[in-house]
Formats: sequence, C-alpha cells, structure tokens
Amino acid sequence: IAVGSGALTIPENVPTIEALGFVVWLEVDPKTALSRIRGSDRPRLTSRPLAEEIEALAREREPSYEEAADAIVVTSHASPEKIATKIVQAYRQQYARM
Repeated sequence: IAVGSGALTIPENVPTIEALGFVVWLEVDPKTALSRIRGSDRPRLTSRPLAEEIEALAREREPSYEEAADAIVVTSHASPEKIATKIVQAYRQQYARM
C-alpha cells in the first residue's frame, strides 16, 4: 500500500500502517524530488517556492518516516527495477532474522 506522503505524520495512522505489514520508506533527496515533480499538476501544499516547500516537508516528515519504516530504500538516481530489487532484498533480510 502506498500511503499519502503525510500519512505517517499523523500519530494515529502509524499503528494501523505498521500492522498492515512491511513498511518501506522510499527516500528521495529534495533535489531529485524537485526534478521529478517540476511541471506536474500536483497540488501545492504551501505558497512557498517549490524547492523550498519540498525541503521543508522533507525535514518535517523525515523523523516520522524513519520511525515507522522497517526499511529505508534510497530512490534518488535509481531505476524502478533497482528500487524494486532493493525492496525485495530488504524484505528478505528483515524476515530472515525471524
């Protein structure tokens, strides 16, 4: 399940999301995030310049993401195939310990 980007910042959501299974934070640096969404029709969350908005949201959300994640997969500069491989590896590593 892909949750909305702010879902994990709402404390009441975290136990439900964690109970659903393996939680992966698909981490992306602000510069890469900016290049991916620039020119899209995604709704803005603030009136700040887009780069500033992305950086502020990343700083604000990072602690919640890190706390809830079973694994963190860095997606900046990685192909979808590489990201999928990293997720599978993290999943196997997590459940091999059980």
